[in-house]
Amino acid sequence: MGWSWLGILASDDDYGQFGVQIAKQEISTTRACVAFTENILTGQPNRNAPHLVQVIKESSAKVVLVIATGYNFVIVVEELLRQNMAGITWIASQGWATSLLLSENRFRGVLTGAVGFAIHSGKMLLHYVKYVDFKTQDGSHVVFDTKGNPPAIYDIVNWQVGATGVLGQVTVGSYDLTNLDLNLLNIDSAKVVWSNGSNQVPVSKCSPNCPAGFRKVIIQGKPPCCYECGRCPPGQISNQTAVQVCDALESNLGCNLPMENSSGYLSQPGDIIIGGTFPVHLDRVYHNNNFTETPPEIQCQMFSLEHFQSMEALIFAVEEINVDPELLPHITLGFQIFDTCIALRQAVYGALWMLSGGQGISPNYQCHKEAPLAGIIGDSGSTQSILLAQLLGLYRYPQISYLATSPILSDRHLFPSFYRTIPSDEFQMRGLAQLVSHFGWTWFGLLASDDDYGQLGTQLVKQEITKAGACVAFTENIITGLHHRNAPRIAEAIKKSTAKVIVVIATDHNFVIVVEELLRQNMTGIIWVASEGWATAVVLSKENFRLVLEGTIGFATHGRQISKFTKYLQSLHPSKELHNTKDGSQVFFDGKGNPPAIYDIVNWRVSANGALEQVVVGSYDLNAVDGKTMKVNSTAITWNSNGTQIPVSKCSPSCSSGFRKVIIPGKPPCCYDCNPCPQGHISNQTDAVECHPCSWDTWPNLQQDRCLPRPTEFLSYGDPLGYSLTAFSVFSSLIPLAILGVFICYKKTPIVRANNYSLSCLLLLSLFLCFLCSLGFIGYPQPEKCLLRQVAFGMVFALCISCVLAKTITVVIAFNATKPGSRLRKWTGVRVSYWITVFGTLIQLFVCVMWLIFSPPFPELDTITSPGVIIVTCNEGSPTAFWCMLGYLGLLASISFIVAFLARRLPDSFNEAKLITFSMLAFLSVWVSFIPAYLSARGMYTVAMEVFAILSSSWAVVGCIFVPKCLIVMFRPNMNSRELLMGKRSKPKKLNDKKSDICDEFQEFRCHIQLRNYGRCA
Repeated sequence: MGWSWLGILASDDDYGQFGVQIAKQEISTTRACVAFTENILTGQPNRNAPHLVQVIKESSAKVVLVIATGYNFVIVVEELLRQNMAGITWIASQGWATSLLLSENRFRGVLTGAVGFAIHSGKMLLHYVKYVDFKTQDGSHVVFDTKGNPPAIYDIVNWQVGATGVLGQVTVGSYDLTNLDLNLLNIDSAKVVWSNGSNQVPVSKCSPNCPAGFRKVIIQGKPPCCYECGRCPPGQISNQTAVQVCDALESNLGCNLPMENSSGYLSQPGDIIIGGTFPVHLDRVYHNNNFTETPPEIQCQMFSLEHFQSMEALIFAVEEINVDPELLPHITLGFQIFDTCIALRQAVYGALWMLSGGQGISPNYQCHKEAPLAGIIGDSGSTQSILLAQLLGLYRYPQISYLATSPILSDRHLFPSFYRTIPSDEFQMRGLAQLVSHFGWTWFGLLASDDDYGQLGTQLVKQEITKAGACVAFTENIITGLHHRNAPRIAEAIKKSTAKVIVVIATDHNFVIVVEELLRQNMTGIIWVASEGWATAVVLSKENFRLVLEGTIGFATHGRQISKFTKYLQSLHPSKELHNTKDGSQVFFDGKGNPPAIYDIVNWRVSANGALEQVVVGSYDLNAVDGKTMKVNSTAITWNSNGTQIPVSKCSPSCSSGFRKVIIPGKPPCCYDCNPCPQGHISNQTDAVECHPCSWDTWPNLQQDRCLPRPTEFLSYGDPLGYSLTAFSVFSSLIPLAILGVFICYKKTPIVRANNYSLSCLLLLSLFLCFLCSLGFIGYPQPEKCLLRQVAFGMVFALCISCVLAKTITVVIAFNATKPGSRLRKWTGVRVSYWITVFGTLIQLFVCVMWLIFSPPFPELDTITSPGVIIVTCNEGSPTAFWCMLGYLGLLASISFIVAFLARRLPDSFNEAKLITFSMLAFLSVWVSFIPAYLSARGMYTVAMEVFAILSSSWAVVGCIFVPKCLIVMFRPNMNSRELLMGKRSKPKKLNDKKSDICDEFQEFRCHIQLRNYGRCA
């Protein structure tokens, strides 16, 4: 059902307490949580019902599992009805899943929609205990195991209102632990009618679902199904008690104990006596014992039609055996029956009286004057049965219980002579947990009577629900020792809780008081999950309970109609033709003394006449041949919302895709926050526990529910930045070519000749290549491109700066060589400048070759720098080699700058020192600024920074050295004369014009220096 948040009600006897234990264990395995666990106090006339109703009110659980008998649970239901509490989905244990006591029309407002386990067996009672193994006509297998337990098969029953308006139990599935294919729970959700009248499974959650962008945060001190939603860090869901007026029981049980004046005893003589203890009355008058006098005689009240029928079944079986000549020829069976009033004192009293022979209680003595006692049928409750089993086991008297479900009774060492015709709670609680999980409930409350049935059931349900991943919002006990059954406190707990599903593990007579309190407080909308103790209870089927119990779903003991027994009940006359197993049921005990574990799943709905009825909507059969233990027709279930939509019961809302569950500290695991997945991770399913990383070449989409291919990033020609730099590079490369053309055209002019024409042409060609080498940094980084682009950049720039250095050194040498006695005269040739250029370039070539040999650059896919993007870049291989190459260029530029700066005061006309000083200063400024910008840039902007530095530094050389000369040549030709270049203050005495005409550029510059200093040209 998917319920993860439910409450548990359980009677405080063995049946309830052991059932709670088993239920909690099984619930824990389904990862569900118990919102509350409350005991139905069987020792109190009101069964602690006001407290239980209050707990249910306070709880947010909409599903309540009830492990109790109908006569205990009915008082809780009456309290729910009194407080007008409806809307709870009840999950019934077999103790009340088919209880007639709870099927009264007044209860339909409370119990409609209940689903529970019902005993799967023929309506026959065993007469022979040990090694029983047979099949009835309905196909049921009857056998006891070594522990006196039958096979664990339950019907899942849903309390629905039938066409006649009467609240009844409908089988909607089964829970069969004998199923071979391990599909223990089979439920037809379509057949379930919840308390709201619909087939929609009610929702029961402690906390709402966390939206996208949030995570679950466990709230300290609360169950894990209660949580807050925290945002994910960056990067990374009537004030009265119904009293049953005694019917004509006194006329049927009018015999009294011969030794004392006690009512509630019925007997029939025979050759062999079968004893029986039945709680024909579900309650007693409570007295305040002061322990100073003998407690008064027990006064029974609240007649139980169901247990009266059970008693009549024993009488019917005895009569049928006596009239059948083939079964026990020449032997007549008799019986002795006691009404225990659900009191331990009365149960033990009756057993001791029968053991002693009916002449008074004489332990260890038999005073049977006429017929021996063969065994005892009873008791109905687990607590009473445990007490009787301990007593009867001492004398090895067989005991067969028809309603005791405590797992403790399977211990053959403690209870060697105990058998039962109802499966152990161990199977039922496991089925209840599976039923809750079937509807998707992860947040529910837990009500349980404070007896063995409720407490053990609570433990088992919690264990199983926890295993399934659900959480318990609260656990409240129905205190059976209180007349109000703790109902007000239970109602308050239900009110405070956010669970919309409550599991009730109690009997009908204990739970009915809680229901009355809920009805009094008008608490509706809860989905009750009924244990078999009240899943079919007649006392809870009253019409006034429909508001509270409609939509209840629970387990009921699986049974079949025996037409002749029905006629017998109507006439109270024995049939003459009925045989033990004509209903087709197989009767056997397993090694633990247990029958087959078969339950009907019943749904409580409102019938056409407005009364509550239990409709079977499935079954739980552990011996199912197909292995499908749980069979539920969900479409047949009517929930308390008057629909077939399964209610939701969760402590926290489901985490959507792109989020993960984060447990809130101090809360159950079903209470969580939804946190977005970390950066680079996704979750593509609801309620993901963890997020999964995307592969290296993919990245999450915005919803973080799937991985998409990462886009690649590089400085491409199609990017605005890329094509802008490309166009500027191509345009810039044309400028040196244009200047070279001008120089070629005007190579005869003084200003061109005076500036070392050939070296200037080589410098212009290197600048042309400097501009073009920037194109190697644009486009997809292919291996060959990565290999050559930095080398090409280093080489052409080394050539360029070497030419500049050569021009600067030439000027200095030429000037100083004219001084008398200067040793620099031999270095004044043209070849010096060429050697400087070649030597400066060869050093850079050596660095680049070593780089390419030992650690060449290579393409690299960078997935770390920019999340979600693959940056395609060139790894330089050796950063040391790269910075050595760049450092060498800086060294050349620095030397050129220093030399040019020192030569800045040489004669003005032919001196380029100032221009070279400015160009090298600009060059160095660009590359010094490039270093921090390059180191801080990421992705394609790193490449763009280097391209920009290349273009800027190249323009610094072009603009500072050649542009001024071109302006003079092109636009101011009057300044392009020898006289002007030599300066107006120069007045040479002789000037050999012819000789000057044939001087090359270097000689022209040297003559100019000599004329300025000595007045002649040597």
